[in-house]
Amino acid sequence: MEILFQKLRSLLYRVLKIKDYDMKYHFDKSMLSDFLVEKQKAKGTFDSPCMSICDYDQETSQCQTCGLIKDEKKLWKISDTPVKEKIAQAVIERISKK
Repeated sequence: MEILFQKLRSLLYRVLKIKDYDMKYHFDKSMLSDFLVEKQKAKGTFDSPCMSICDYDQETSQCQTCGLIKDEKKLWKISDTPVKEKIAQAVIERISKK
């Protein structure tokens, strides 16, 4: 299980800057199953760092898989692009410190 988490975390490090997207960040979801892709699209988290394998730290409420904090994940679902970019930047900075 830890190997899976490490692989998923490493995917998050491969954040690409793509000009054709509304957001300047794109998170690689190529390893997700079709089921999880559809689930994330329905929930509004497909364009987020979330990998649908949540492992929250009890003290910080930060997911150890994707780096999102619970409140950030909730906010992501209802936010516009500028807010999502701020959250994405915070997650990238948080993950890169590990």
